[in-house]
Amino acid sequence: MNNAATTEEEIRSALDAIAKNFQPSRRPRFVPLIAYKNQIRELRSQNASFATIAKLLKRFSIQTTGETVRRFHRIVIEQKTTKRRRKRVVKMRSTKSKTATRLSLSSEAQPRIARIEDL
Repeated sequence: MNNAATTEEEIRSALDAIAKNFQPSRRPRFVPLIAYKNQIRELRSQNASFATIAKLLKRFSIQTTGETVRRFHRIVIEQKTTKRRRKRVVKMRSTKSKTATRLSLSSEAQPRIARIEDL
């Protein structure tokens, strides 16, 4: 019993030490680009495209893409948040309306006549 309590205390102290020194494995966003913030701003003010800026940065061994430069510019330089798109909810129709939809799609050049069954 005493031995089990000792191991629990050791585990807790070890986890406390790990928690105090914990660093996330993922690096912060845009780390390679932050040092070149002013240069990117200047290039954009001269109407350079994001793809062009990415190519220029790659010449100096800074791995990035045009999309990453665009997001960096929008979030860090312009200080705008990204817009989240709402998910579209698709409602299922009954089989009668599916049949009516298929018929109407195949005969789009003809006038549409209401079916009595659907009313």
